[in-house]
Amino acid sequence: MATVKNIPAYSVRRGEIAARVVLAVLSIAIVGVMWLIGAYFTSVAVTAIALWGGVAIPTDQGRWLIVPIIFSIVEVVAWAYRHRLPGAILVTAAGVAALDFATTAYGVPVTVAGRTLPLLIGYKIPDLMNAAGTPNTAPVVIGLISALVFTFVPEKVMMSAVRDIVKAVKILSAQG
Repeated sequence: MATVKNIPAYSVRRGEIAARVVLAVLSIAIVGVMWLIGAYFTSVAVTAIALWGGVAIPTDQGRWLIVPIIFSIVEVVAWAYRHRLPGAILVTAAGVAALDFATTAYGVPVTVAGRTLPLLIGYKIPDLMNAAGTPNTAPVVIGLISALVFTFVPEKVMMSAVRDIVKAVKILSAQG
């Protein structure tokens, strides 16, 4: 009798495996869209920060994805090998994750401040700065909450879904 991580191959029906694979694929699709949204906000922030220094970052032909992809690769690899990596590399990876969070948290308010949401009564998100020159709370809070979701959720869910698919393939191959 073949087993996969203490699961006897005969104890899992093919229908259950198929359902898990379908759910995993749907999860990957949903968090893929979430990742793209977060990547967009990160790109908006990086572009805005670069413009402060007089540097124009090309955002055509998918180049806007370079920084978010680098952030994600570092985060995924560091998370997957966190028990084996030296402390200095983990600190660097934590710094990259913090930078990812910060750029998303900044990119969201820059993008949504001053816009009107056409839902129900047409709520207008306040401008980033008020008349006194201090930040308005609403865009900042929206940015922080969005950054929590768009920075840390997609990679973790995607890794879990890929593990589920790999496990399903192993179980099916063990069943013959």
